[in-house]
Amino acid sequence: IFIAATYDGSFKAIYVDGELRDSSAATGSITPTDNWKIGWDDFSAIQSIRWYQGIIDDIRIYNCALDSSQIDSIYQAEKPPEPSCLVASYPFNSNPNDETGNGNNGTVFGATLTTDRFGNDSSAYYFDGVDDYINTNLGNAESYSQFSFLAWIKCNDVDDAGLFVARGTDYNAVLLGLGNQSLCFDTYDLSSIGLCDNTNSLNDDVWHF
Repeated sequence: IFIAATYDGSFKAIYVDGELRDSSAATGSITPTDNWKIGWDDFSAIQSIRWYQGIIDDIRIYNCALDSSQIDSIYQAEKPPEPSCLVASYPFNSNPNDETGNGNNGTVFGATLTTDRFGNDSSAYYFDGVDDYINTNLGNAESYSQFSFLAWIKCNDVDDAGLFVARGTDYNAVLLGLGNQSLCFDTYDLSSIGLCDNTNSLNDDVWHF
């Protein structure tokens, strides 16, 4: 599954496989107090669903809001020219390094390299849903008035058991995870409501973006 979440200062939205699934009005900015994490987030309000079980690949984080045509282009073309606002890219080519040159490399805690959606060995990470995660070097105390994050995921047997891209502690956070087998996107400290794509179960053991 190819998943994407965006916030442009006025609206936030979620996409599955390049298609817009939900959006809502939102205002404000977020200044989280922790680094971006992959597969886990120390968010005290929802500790019971902090771990993700499944495979993640090709995460990209932007400090701008991509529009629907840009997201569809990335989904269809796989590697089109990147917008200049790309701040971190994790293709997981045998390591958790950020390949933008910005130095936002990750550190692996338990997650294991596995086959990606093209059948390439050691080109994605598997998270066990118990204690695996990757801590990135994308620093804290950065204020975000716009942002986007994209990833490919593959999971099964997951209900409310994971956060696969998340950042922040307490009530200043950006959370993208699974709720009732569907993609959910929450932004705390923005004037908005959480979004969930209730039309599509991600528990199908198929790659999505």
